Amino acid sequence: MLVFAFVSILSTASVAQSEPDAPLQMAEKMPVWHACVDFDDDDESMSCTQRSIAVFVMEHVSYPRKMRKQNRAGTVIVRFVVEKDGSVGHIEMLRGVDPALDDQVVEAVSQFPNFKPGEQRGKPVRVQYALPVKFSL
Repeated sequence: MLVFAFVSILSTASVAQSEPDAPLQMAEKMPVWHACVDFDDDDESMSCTQRSIAVFVMEHVSYPRKMRKQNRAGTVIVRFVVEKDGSVGHIEMLRGVDPALDDQVVEAVSQFPNFKPGEQRGKPVRVQYALPVKFSL
């Protein structure tokens, strides 16, 4: 049973940045996972954040035996926004594999603890992420 998760900024998403308060795809300071805020270096914080998200997803998503027996494999991609207050919102499925797998990924993301919010010009901003989760036989 293999479930892999990694975080990426979705560069192909078309969010009109001219909309007031539209989520950014990149910010001067990206959101940081709650347990990664004590790093002095932004690169270390981001590395810790990416690892922590992956671990959280792997701990909260299972690959049911039934899905493996049916050879249901692939990559689920979920988009979400880290809000100005650090909460996670606007979770949406970009690409699914099977409702039984897709729902688990959405549920895991909805349980993320608050992040330290991203910042642009010293002010909190909304930041959009895409989370691919690979189910592989």
